[in-house]
Parts: sequence; C-alpha cells; structure tokens
Amino acid sequence: MKSWKGSLAISLLPLTLFTLANDSRAVDGWESQAALTVRTVVSDNIHLSDDDKDSDINFRITPSIGLSKDGRYNRVRFNYGLSFQKYLDEAADEDLKHDLTASWHSELYRDLFYLDVNANAGQSLISNSGPGTGDDINTTGNTTQTYTYSISPYIRRSLGSVAELELRFKHDEVIHDNAASRDSSSQMFQLDLSSGRDFQKIGWNIDGSAKRVKRDGSGSDDKYRKIRAEISYALNSNWRPHLYVGYEDNDFTTNTDTPRDSIYGAGVTWTPGPRTTLRLEYGHRFYGRDGSFSLSHRQRRSVLTASFSRDITSSREELLQRQTFVLVDAFGNPVANPALAVGAIALDSPDLSNDIYILDSFRLGYTVQMGRRDTVDLSAHHSRRDNQRTGGEETRWGLGANWSHSFTANLSGKLNLSWETADEGTGSGDDDRWSLGLGVVQKLSERTSFSFDLRHANRDSSTPGSDYSENRATLTLSTSW
Repeated sequence: MKSWKGSLAISLLPLTLFTLANDSRAVDGWESQAALTVRTVVSDNIHLSDDDKDSDINFRITPSIGLSKDGRYNRVRFNYGLSFQKYLDEAADEDLKHDLTASWHSELYRDLFYLDVNANAGQSLISNSGPGTGDDINTTGNTTQTYTYSISPYIRRSLGSVAELELRFKHDEVIHDNAASRDSSSQMFQLDLSSGRDFQKIGWNIDGSAKRVKRDGSGSDDKYRKIRAEISYALNSNWRPHLYVGYEDNDFTTNTDTPRDSIYGAGVTWTPGPRTTLRLEYGHRFYGRDGSFSLSHRQRRSVLTASFSRDITSSREELLQRQTFVLVDAFGNPVANPALAVGAIALDSPDLSNDIYILDSFRLGYTVQMGRRDTVDLSAHHSRRDNQRTGGEETRWGLGANWSHSFTANLSGKLNLSWETADEGTGSGDDDRWSLGLGVVQKLSERTSFSFDLRHANRDSSTPGSDYSENRATLTLSTSW
C-alpha cells in the first residue's frame, strides 16, 4: 500500500488528460501562488519532559505552492508545502514533512457523469493522551506523517421533475509513516433518490449505502450497510418537520450490543430568514438514543455556528474529514496563500487505533469583526468517544479565544488562549492543558512579512511523569510571488 502515490498518479493521468482536453478553456482561468517561509523556533523544553528539560532551536524552511481553477467543467484546489527541518542539538527528527490539501471536481460527461478527488497530507497525533502542543516542533515521538485520499465517480441524473438520482462509488485510503499505525482502505456504494420539482410541499428522500473497510494486518473486514427513508412537509416558508425510518446492519468486532437495528426518528428545519438555519433531529439507532442539530446564523460582521452529532466512526474516518490548510475564513471568503499557514495538529483528535467508537461531538464557533481593526474568534468543543472493541471511553472539552488587532496598515498584533480538559477513562488519568500566545506581524512589502510570536504551554496530568510546561519564541519570514 506504500506505493499508492505512484499507482494513483498513473491511474489518474489518462483521465486528467481526457478531461482537460475536453475543456476548451483548460489552459485559461488558472490562479497560482508560490511562497517561501523560513521559521526559527526556540524552545526551553523541546522534549516536553516533566523534569529533564532540554532547550533547542528548530530551523525550518518551507517552499509552497497553490493552484486553483474554476472552470465550467472542472474545479481544482491544490495547496502543498514541503518542509525541511533541522535542530541545533537534535538529529533524530531531521526530516522532510509534507502538507497538502487538494481537491478536484469534474463533470466528465454533461449533466450525467462526475468525479470527485480529494487528497490530504499532514501530521497526526499517535496518542491523544501523549505529549503535544498542537504542532510537530517538539521531539516527542508522538506524531506521524499521515496521507489520505479518496476517488469518487458518480452519476447524477434528473428523472424529469419527479426525482433526482445520484449513484456513487467511493474508494479511499489512509496511510501512516508510523509502522505501529495500521494503514487502511475502504470501498463504498451509495444510492440517493430525492424528490424533484413536483414535490414543493411534501419532500422525500431515500438513501442507502454499503461500505467495506480493510485494515492492514487484520484478519477480517468491517462492513457497514444502511438504508433510510425520510418524508418532510413544509408548514410554511419557515418550518419544515420531517420523519424518517430505516435499518442498519453492521458487521465488526464489538464487546457491546450487536451493531444492527432499526432506525427511526423525527426532526425539524427552521429557516426564519436567508441568514439563519436551524435543524434538529432526535431518534433511535442500534446504540440507543440518537440525535443531532446544526445552527448557522450570519450577519454582515459576525458568524455563529453550532453543531452536535452522534455517529459510529473511527480514527480513519475522522482523518478523512481533516483538512491541513484552511481554504476559507469564517465568512466564506477565500484565504490568501493558505499553504503559508503552519499545519496544526488538533489535540481533540483520536488515537491512531483500529477501534470503532460512538462519537458524540459538539462544536461552537463565533467570529465577530469589531470595527475595521479588530477581529475576535471564540470556540468551544466537547467530544466523547465510546470504544466498541476495547470498551474504553474518553471525554474531552475545551475553549479557545483569538483576538487580532491592526495597529497600522502594515502592523498587526494577535493574542490567543486555549484550554482543554480530558478524562481518558479508567486507569488512564485526567489531563488539563492550556496555552497562551501573543505575537506581532509586520508587512515589509505587499508580498513579504515578518512575524514574532511568544507562547507558553502547560499540562497538568494525574499520570505520574506526564506534566510539562514549555516556553517558546518563533521568528517567521514569509514571501510570496
């Protein structure tokens, strides 16, 4: 499976040439950015050790490139950074690191045959109970390079004004450089049939899927099969309640209840205006109570989002949803040169294991622009992973705040604070982590900037020897063309 990059490129090359050859404007409409970032990090605890602190300096140089195209039949986003790092004292972690977020949507045959391709590369935590501060600077041995990709051809067809049909196949893979983290692949067939234009008042939808997951070194595959039917009724322009029923038949090793049962529930969608949407659901699945909600409220200078979901998933599925680079901001505006950003490692991430778990996930975000000079971002998260194979359970929740201020047209400052607490379950201990950072950014020219950042990170753990604190200073010079 390690040779996936070569085989993937070979298999996609004929399709790429065919697609571009049939797009008369393929050579036009491309936007590109190239950049170079030089970063120096000084740490007083490079190993994140409890009592044996070692200082070190990390040097990192990162050339990056970004490509995008919005054509009639092709939409492409490609952002890639290649980092080489060297430590003043350490030698073990000198390595090339890849950061990638890429997507390609193509209409291969007019109004019928489509293709979605996605790829991502970045660093992942091996164990979320191990040491980590949100990046891969520290030499803890708790991070690994991870690659993910998916290829999904599908047919989408309007059946007159009665229904919309989509039939999709998807293949994906998750690959780790760390030998202890097993690679995996999956194949999925999915059918979606939904109401067409004739059904304005009463809407309906039927969707079914069958998925098989294969893990390297595993003697058996995990299988997921589900079908669900939904009917909704528009009471008025604001309220649309719905009912749903279905059945799922899953086959994977578990020490809990058999993962197959009926699905049923009810929900409602409330749309009081074009800027606000709220959707609620409550029902039943094989693990008992099930529910979800999502809220989006947008104003000219602020955005509020909130969501809760409960589903059966795994670390590989969470990694497939991850993007190393942020492509749009909270207001939906494209981010200039996204590959200039440091690829962050979320502390609220799963262990790289073969376990399957029920994930309760809550997310809250609020972004507000206060005048022309200040922007504030507030966030909160809560997650609970109930492992179905090992029987363990972990709960995490945290808060974050970021403030940026423009002193002049070329000088800005930033302040950020984060805090997270974790209950790792019986025998694993509890953790509290927090960090405080501040920095300044000076634009030297239209395309060149210099930044200086200070950060303090701290962890208090009930596990002996797992406490640590770190003070860090970072100098960054970036230029683009």
